[in-house]
Amino acid sequence: MGEAVSRKTRYLKVRSGVMTIELDSAPMKEEFLMARSRIRTMINEHLGAETIREVVIR
Repeated sequence: MGEAVSRKTRYLKVRSGVMTIELDSAPMKEEFLMARSRIRTMINEHLGAETIREVVIR
């Protein structure tokens, strides 16, 4: 997702198809909340499989 997102991400975990992302930036958190399904689709397309079922933003 890029250098800026990487710097603002405090926590990233994937477990049982659920990706949990914890961000330091409130504006970025809001943006990610609105784009959860797009993020899931992009990751699954990149992986070539339906690996991520849900994206949780904290």
